[in-house]
Amino acid sequence: MNKTISQVSLALGLLGGCTTGGPGTPEPTTSANVTESRQDLERLRALQVFDVGQLLLALPGEATSCYGPCPGWEDQIAAEVARQLPRLDRLTRAAEQLRPLADPAAAPDAYELAADLQKLRDLDIVQVGELLVSVPANEPNCYNLPCPGEQEKADLENRTRAAFVKLLADSTDKLGL
Repeated sequence: MNKTISQVSLALGLLGGCTTGGPGTPEPTTSANVTESRQDLERLRALQVFDVGQLLLALPGEATSCYGPCPGWEDQIAAEVARQLPRLDRLTRAAEQLRPLADPAAAPDAYELAADLQKLRDLDIVQVGELLVSVPANEPNCYNLPCPGEQEKADLENRTRAAFVKLLADSTDKLGL
């Protein structure tokens, strides 16, 4: 069977959909897994470095085409979620530990940054979007341009974010992800 990476919204994918038993209370382990993944995803988003999407699950499309787990796929979905949650947790913990260590002087150039973001995407743990970029506001007292101090502050934050992505991408081999 040809498996593809399905992007599954855990909030909808594991709590609702085409279940044979009709609407009801989800099993405690499923509910705990959803809560755990949401917490890790929110912790990654709170770092404000790159866009963070949903947990990625390697499932065939027919497993989740019922607005949730389709009948007969529940065990495979639960197993895939159970496989991904420790990986998501390791990635999240590493990101939180590395964020304060990011040195803007070590920021990669645009090509290296793109490669580092792709390395994080290739882990197939979570949807990794683009780097979040700080843009200073135009100020009337600076001729409707960003004031120099604000531009420098934004540039520093952007370099720090890029340096963090490099640190995180370089650490993925050590983490066994």
